[in-house]
Amino acid sequence: MKFSLVVATVGRTLELERLLRSLAGQVERSFEVIVVDQNADDRLGDLPVRWAGRLDVVHVRAEARGASAARNLGARLARGAVVSFPDDDCWYAPDVLRLAARLMEARHVAFVCGAATDPRGRFVVGRFTDRAVPVTTRNVWTTSIEFATFIRADAFVRAGGFDERLGPGADSPFQCHEIDDLLLRLLRLGMRGHYDPGLAVFHPDTDDADVDRRVARARRYAPGLGAVVRKNRLGGSVLLRFLLRSLGGVAVSLARGRLTDARVHAVTLRYRLRGWLTSRGLLNEHTDTASRR
Repeated sequence: MKFSLVVATVGRTLELERLLRSLAGQVERSFEVIVVDQNADDRLGDLPVRWAGRLDVVHVRAEARGASAARNLGARLARGAVVSFPDDDCWYAPDVLRLAARLMEARHVAFVCGAATDPRGRFVVGRFTDRAVPVTTRNVWTTSIEFATFIRADAFVRAGGFDERLGPGADSPFQCHEIDDLLLRLLRLGMRGHYDPGLAVFHPDTDDADVDRRVARARRYAPGLGAVVRKNRLGGSVLLRFLLRSLGGVAVSLARGRLTDARVHAVTLRYRLRGWLTSRGLLNEHTDTASRR
């Protein structure tokens, strides 16, 4: 089973080198790395030459804006049976690819998902289920993250790839939850997925004590959830569940005197609802715009 690891990158060099070093240390050796370079400058230089002999690296420049567009571009170049999309600031333990292959073969699924952790095994970058479960339309929100998801290439193509109107850098307010949208479409096509928190990919902790940065992050990421719920016709009850969770966060934080946390929860609630209300322009049935170019 060969993996194609598509890395959309912009603005980072040291972090990307750390990722590549971790990939060079993988026990599983059947993989290629496709670096999709969205930098306006030449900061990556002769990347394939520097890593020749240690990794099979393809370096391609991308004019299209956004992480989803870059991932779709890289996936079209993929030669592997499985595609994955590591962030340029994440890194792998040596057995990540071997474990992903074993899970995919043992479970006979179209995709497997892992968790984002720090090197000590603590969950970061979101909420994750703490036990291995099948991925469903109900739990997809706590069983997936872009850089720890591995998808059979034919399934990725059949689903139409990432919706380029979603995700970081997209020309829309919906800067997050693009992986949830993709997996929901795979599930709707009748494909199965499996989540295992033991399939862990390391990522810096984005938790921040600065309230202004936390609020800005909530404003940037929360609309995507409302938009993806609406786009996939999951119903108002699903949105209501998330709004009530945020409202509960406000209440609990206020009761504990944690005014900063209450503010972040309130902004999250407001912008999740805004994402729902402003996403009428999103097609209910995904079209792979990248494939028409």
